[in-house]
Amino acid sequence: MPNNHSERESFFDNLWRFKFPNLQATVVGDFNCVPDIALDKWGGDDSFGDRAVSQLHAFTESLALEDFYHVSNPHSKQFTWFNGLHSVGCRLYRFYTPRAWRSRISRHVCSPFAYSDHHLIQLQATFRPGEGGMEV
Repeated sequence: MPNNHSERESFFDNLWRFKFPNLQATVVGDFNCVPDIALDKWGGDDSFGDRAVSQLHAFTESLALEDFYHVSNPHSKQFTWFNGLHSVGCRLYRFYTPRAWRSRISRHVCSPFAYSDHHLIQLQATFRPGEGGMEV
């Protein structure tokens, strides 16, 4: 997602064009916004808001998606990005999965990645026989 506030808002305004209501979608990415300052951010300036957060929330709600990490760890803090001095950390990377998949997801991992200020995240989901399986 764009790092600039106005570009990010424009991105989310246009994201609705790609909504497929009859398809179980998973939305994954670096959203460059922090939905919950208390849980998803450490350090830095907490005083500014971001309209993209409300746009992202509306989009994921319309597809019945949930942030699997926060559903499974409602009071835990985890950060996927740190600034160069490690004085600011944010959870920018998230998996939004269908609520119906909650019992199928068995693992969420966040690991530091060499040579980057971003961490890797992994989600493992298992499907019933005949549906196949996936790890993203």
